[in-house]
Amino acid sequence: MASSSNYSAVDSVSSISINHPVSPNVSGIDIGDSSDKFYNYLIFIYVQNASPVIDEYNHILSSVKHRTPNGSRLWFPVVPDALNPVVDSVYPSYDYCLRFYESYAEFAGFDVKKASFNRLADGTINYVVFRCIRSGVPKRLAVDTLVNEPCVVSNHVNISKRNSSVISNHAEAVNNKSKRQSRKGKEVVDNQVNDEHSSNKAPKFANRKSSTIKCGCEASLRCKYENSKIFVFKFFEGHNHVSEANKNSLNKKRKMQYFDMNFVQDLASKFNIGPMLAHLINCDISGGYDMVGPTNVDYKNFRRDLLRHVGETDAHIVIENLLRKKEVLPDFTCEYRCDVEGCLTGGFWADQLSKMNYKEFGDIVSFDATYGTNRYNMRFVPITGIDNHKKLVIFGAALLSRETIDSYKQFIDCFLKTFSNEHGLVTTDQDPAVLEAVAEKFKTAKHRICMWHISQKLKDKVGYVLYNNNVFRKRMNYIFWNKEMSVSSFERHWKSLIEDFELDGAKWFDDMYAIKEMWIPCFFRDVPMNGLMRTSSLSESENSFFSKCKNKHSNLVDFFSRFDVAMDKQRHNTRLIDSQMESRSIKCRTVKSIEVHARDMYTPTFFLLVQDEIFQSDKMCSQISCATDGDDELKKIIEVQKKFIPPRRLCRHIFHVYEINDIFQIPKQHILRRWTRDASESLNVIFAGVNYHSDAYMITKHLSNTFRRVVSNCKNDKEILHLFSDKFDGFVKEFAPSIPDQHSSVTKVQQIENVLGFSKPSNVKVRALVVVPKKGQRNNIDSEFTDSQGDDEDVYSDNGEDYDD
Repeated sequence: MASSSNYSAVDSVSSISINHPVSPNVSGIDIGDSSDKFYNYLIFIYVQNASPVIDEYNHILSSVKHRTPNGSRLWFPVVPDALNPVVDSVYPSYDYCLRFYESYAEFAGFDVKKASFNRLADGTINYVVFRCIRSGVPKRLAVDTLVNEPCVVSNHVNISKRNSSVISNHAEAVNNKSKRQSRKGKEVVDNQVNDEHSSNKAPKFANRKSSTIKCGCEASLRCKYENSKIFVFKFFEGHNHVSEANKNSLNKKRKMQYFDMNFVQDLASKFNIGPMLAHLINCDISGGYDMVGPTNVDYKNFRRDLLRHVGETDAHIVIENLLRKKEVLPDFTCEYRCDVEGCLTGGFWADQLSKMNYKEFGDIVSFDATYGTNRYNMRFVPITGIDNHKKLVIFGAALLSRETIDSYKQFIDCFLKTFSNEHGLVTTDQDPAVLEAVAEKFKTAKHRICMWHISQKLKDKVGYVLYNNNVFRKRMNYIFWNKEMSVSSFERHWKSLIEDFELDGAKWFDDMYAIKEMWIPCFFRDVPMNGLMRTSSLSESENSFFSKCKNKHSNLVDFFSRFDVAMDKQRHNTRLIDSQMESRSIKCRTVKSIEVHARDMYTPTFFLLVQDEIFQSDKMCSQISCATDGDDELKKIIEVQKKFIPPRRLCRHIFHVYEINDIFQIPKQHILRRWTRDASESLNVIFAGVNYHSDAYMITKHLSNTFRRVVSNCKNDKEILHLFSDKFDGFVKEFAPSIPDQHSSVTKVQQIENVLGFSKPSNVKVRALVVVPKKGQRNNIDSEFTDSQGDDEDVYSDNGEDYDD
């Protein structure tokens, strides 16, 4: 079998002369220079000249076996002279020697380890031995499932300390040719052993079935410190094994680079994609598994190390990041709540764009708690509304550890403090804590219970038989969803329903009738935009949007990363809709000037509704009488009609009156700004040029995007692509001496912190709360909290410094 490795084979008893190729020109670079220039220069030299060197030495390769019997055959790597260690060469440090030997080993196809070293009395390292990683003899492990601690005996057989007495008595047991011997109530079974071996051999044990890489390889590099210099005093390059055919399996190749670390962290933290799938994606992007050095196990281990590094400091890190945003971003608000022990129990945050959205579209607000977003069971409460495109928009968000009345009161206090005022309608679910908190804190806004939640409870309240009665369900839906029904009509239909189906005295129906003003549509007819949000399904939809990025096992750092990604996606979609709105126009269905004016004034989504009213004004409306007070009559019609045409758009009757009075444009006082194009223009310039990421992060992203864009543009022209590749290789070679080795100069902790973008805090002021039971579950950790009915000493802080006890 011919070896594919760049090794030449010789017998240990003979010697042949091997002439290495002429080393590349390295003039002007001192090998004793303390900088990394020479090392990095050599790395890039052998990368550029790898193929010619291998081709030149292919004739030396011979048919060999994978291992040599008793080391009778050795393989010498075919490596350029520039990478070959030379005896008596002087190096600036032992670490430099190791890195130089690693570069040699990487080209040759084997891994290196620091085998041994010796220190002098003053602590100075006298000499160091670097060996091939396959050096040494594997230890034989005895199988003893009853004992955990191994004990090495004279013949290298590992047995337990508990059985050490058996070893001492084994010779006597064999001389008596006894098969069984009882000692301290235990029986020890021994195989019969020949008398000639009984005096010097321990009992035989079955070897543990395991693999090993050790094969006694003697390849090594020995460095010595003498006369204030570090020099190579012995170098042996012969191996008793062939090199790795796939160099990606080498430990050096498997080291996680910054791109791999950042790739794993971004997919896991921002998109809820695990390390296994991240490795598969990276392999596909890179062109195959051989193009990616680290394995999926390396990806998993890095993710494990990163989570272990963050540990229990995630709450403190999140608060620090929010406070940093407050310093960098304009008009950013964040407030958090800690208990007496410094555990995070709640938080609220909103940026400037959220506040601008609330100013334009905050006439209707909905919030609903969702679960399973983090490992601490903290409830995520997004505050949502509807923008001028009838799309969901976020006004702010909160995290609550408990759904108590006090928690919701403090959350609403933060909301009102941030936005300074309250608008017309607030939609929530039927949570008793929310009902009481909203009733106390919202003084002018109308509170509406989600009708969808009520309708979902109907089946459990009335039973299977009645719920599947088509007549009953039809009459219930008429009461639930008929927005044209008057109050008197509701009372009549409700009473008839109770009597016909014998529901008099049913507790749930009595309770729902008692709060009829909070969910029946006829009681909201005088509230502007009442038909726009009759349920909290918009919040449910928003929760579904965020649920794509949530994970009940995530820490708070990952949760906030996914929240930022979700917000960025939502705002990007809004900007895309705004851009399409400016570049596209809807065809008019009539020749009326007022339709053209409405198209230029309203967003396309809302204009389609108005356009239908304009089109129907000619077909469905006609003049019956004419009033003398034209303007007053027009105002009266508008005031009456706008209450019944959701979402507060002008009806066909109004447009017919416009036509009669020769009004060719919608009067300004009749235009609701929230549906106009102007409502979006003031939101697109917010945060222009503002970024809270580090400069290195932004430069890295810029270079990555630029490189991908250039390669994408050149991919169809091979000549330009080759030219760009040559130029890029020359540029990399030029900067090679100034590029430091990532793994030698940066520790593992520093690499993780570079990926995370922050350092692990030494003084943790805010800790994550212990896992809190969900609403309806038994609370087994009451001792961790103060009673909600008693003294609650929790405090809110927006500066990150005050932690009241």
